[in-house]
Amino acid sequence: MAITAGIDEAGYGPLLGPLVVSAVAIEVGEAPADDDLWSRFQVGHAGDGRGSPTGVKVGDSKAMHRGANGLRILEENVMPFLACLDRVPASFREYVEHLAPGAARSLDDYPWYKAQNFPLPCVANPARVMDRATRLRRALDDARARFCGAWVEPVNPRELNAAVAAHGTKSAALAGCAVSLLRSLGQRWPCTDLDVVADKHGGRNRYAPMLALAFQGALVETERESDARSSYIIRDRQRRVRVTFCPRADATVFTVALASMFSKYTRELFMHLFNRYWCYRVPGLRPTAGYVTDARRFLREIEPVLAQAGTDMNLVLRCR
Repeated sequence: MAITAGIDEAGYGPLLGPLVVSAVAIEVGEAPADDDLWSRFQVGHAGDGRGSPTGVKVGDSKAMHRGANGLRILEENVMPFLACLDRVPASFREYVEHLAPGAARSLDDYPWYKAQNFPLPCVANPARVMDRATRLRRALDDARARFCGAWVEPVNPRELNAAVAAHGTKSAALAGCAVSLLRSLGQRWPCTDLDVVADKHGGRNRYAPMLALAFQGALVETERESDARSSYIIRDRQRRVRVTFCPRADATVFTVALASMFSKYTRELFMHLFNRYWCYRVPGLRPTAGYVTDARRFLREIEPVLAQAGTDMNLVLRCR
């Protein structure tokens, strides 16, 4: 048995809403790490313009989440994977508790999340989700593979600001989330070989110190460090872990693409509550995706309500 996993983020650039980093893992038997999982699992690739036997598509979340139907498309392709675990979250709160228990503990610190909930699927057709789930489960069984799960780390503004203050940069805060997810994967499969691929963090090429934190006590061997790829082997007595960082892996590596979809979907769920809260209080307010230019427009329009309520700006605005 071998486990292949991917890690990716969404929401690195915005001023509003969470940065979300996710990991997914799939048991693939003895298949090589570079096996074409799109074909093997009968899943379509985002942007290929064709259907697939399962009805499911996986790709870079930026290609999946486009236009007015972006959230529906994401949801119809993310939730079938959760259904393969036989525990489809029925609400936002269940989703966070299952996939991001650390974040669940601080939800009520934010006025727009406090005591708030909504049913899932949010906008997708439940029958379509379950039909795709049935076909996906059958395709995974035929491939002698198993979707093991997704793990999500939403870092809301207060926590992100604290991490940036502690470490000096936003990239260091992102690296901290990656370390946490890598450590979790390693602890979940202490005796099983792992192949993990992650999207590169900006122009960074050297990740050995980060991996030493994630796999404390293990030997980290550098295979290659370059603009095109940085790869490492981590060895301990019981297993071997290969971790590879590639640019644009969310478009070329199945597990990284799926992790990017979970990250974007999670961020959209959080932004749904954020926008719902403020649009209720400011008549005529247009929702925001949180990116810089529109975030400034949004902040100007909610400023009177912010001032009147005395809302802590550390809960609203990211420092970077």
